[in-house]
Amino acid sequence: IFVELPKFTKSEDELVTIRDKWMYFIKHAGELDFIPRTFTEPHLVDAFEMANTAGLSEEELEAQFKRRDFILLQKGSLEKAKKDGRQEGMKEGMKEGMEKGMEKGKQEGRATEKIAIAKKSLQQRHILINSSPASL
Repeated sequence: IFVELPKFTKSEDELVTIRDKWMYFIKHAGELDFIPRTFTEPHLVDAFEMANTAGLSEEELEAQFKRRDFILLQKGSLEKAKKDGRQEGMKEGMKEGMEKGMEKGKQEGRATEKIAIAKKSLQQRHILINSSPASL
């Protein structure tokens, strides 16, 4: 296949096939400041990054690697913080649930105790009524 890049006129929004994306990349790599949003394929992203670093000096490359390392470290820290936050939230939720459960259990226990006292009181009244001299 012979491709004439000057005749390739598709815009970024018109890129559908991988061939379109590669031709767009080859034609526009030198003028792109960022990876186009349609470039989701890993090999296209890698190619863009390689093209981006090809003209850099050793100092610029070192600075870029340090920035990349810093970003990766920040992402790792953020993920760890999210994980720790979820774990702490689970612990707090469990503690709160236990406290609510204990309180509900106490309330149910008090209600059961009141019912038992009421039954005993009724039984004593029944005994008193049945054993009163009027019933004899």
